Amino acid sequence: TSVTLPEKAELTIGEASFSNCSSLRQIVIPSNTVSIGDLAFNYCSSLKNVICRSTTPPDVYYSSEWENAFAGTNNTYLKVYVPAGSSALYMAKQGWNQFSVCEYSADAVIGQKLDHISISLSEAGTFDKTLHYTYPDQEFNFKSLKISGPINGTDISFIRGLSSVGKVATLDLSDAQIKAGGSAYYYNYVCNYGTKDDEITKFMFNSCYNLRKLTLPATVAAIDVPGTFPDSLSTIVVPAANTHYHDHAGALYSTADATLRFCPVNREPGTLSVEEGTIAIADSALYSNNSVTAIELPTSLRSIGVDAFHFCDSLKAVTIPEGVTDIADYAFYYAGINQLSLPSTLKNLGMYTFTCPKLEA
Repeated sequence: TSVTLPEKAELTIGEASFSNCSSLRQIVIPSNTVSIGDLAFNYCSSLKNVICRSTTPPDVYYSSEWENAFAGTNNTYLKVYVPAGSSALYMAKQGWNQFSVCEYSADAVIGQKLDHISISLSEAGTFDKTLHYTYPDQEFNFKSLKISGPINGTDISFIRGLSSVGKVATLDLSDAQIKAGGSAYYYNYVCNYGTKDDEITKFMFNSCYNLRKLTLPATVAAIDVPGTFPDSLSTIVVPAANTHYHDHAGALYSTADATLRFCPVNREPGTLSVEEGTIAIADSALYSNNSVTAIELPTSLRSIGVDAFHFCDSLKAVTIPEGVTDIADYAFYYAGINQLSLPSTLKNLGMYTFTCPKLEA
């Protein structure tokens, strides 16, 4: 939730005005604000952005760490954005100086709701700062984003938030270059996950719950697919300039080894026609993909990987073409297939490959 307070002759934000608004993420404080009272934003635990319109900081009640206007907020998470040239005044003012204070451009337009934003970076790790310098109040508004220039783990972490807590559904990274460095964008009990040069590393976009369309960087040379893309994704695009990967009929292929790597789970339901010339279907390429109701496999195909069609419950009749020699473990495990035709060229059939309860004799 984002709230913009109105510009009036004078505004006093009273005691506990927004207390316990746990879903409030952004507040725009107008330039006419005189003071902010005790506990005004008490336990607004999700509050991330406070955008101040005035170059002169309003008075903020502050008695102690637990008795002040912003008590119960996260002062390592919350940032205060102020007009260019006024950060020193805010940092010198009690109540404001407990937070990180960042400046936005004098040319920034506040109060509009933009659907698309384009950001050009010259240095990796600066996306958050660059966005808020130009568009201080847009973080939770826009739905389409294009980024050009170098990005690292710090930037990816922020992008993930824009498409989970934020509204970003279309992300264009065609002119971006992924660089090693910055903070980890994801961590679990196993390890922290950060960026590597020109790689889409594991789990990079897995929490981008609102993401529908993703255009990959033209420079990407490696993609760690399983667990990397969100179930919300319906379209994946690879720029024509990329020599390592390409897309066909909505699916992702690695070019050198002619392998189908990934098909978005949220694609338009129907038949998937695998590109002619494809030699292999990679491990987990269509894991739990219920948008594929039928599949057309090319005569060039030779192998189907582990878990390739695991849990594809919407998949019904499957004909494996002549020429296929290997079908790996769990390839069609608990898929919905009820009719199956296998080739005479088959040499290796893995464990639990066709454990399919609906398969008919």
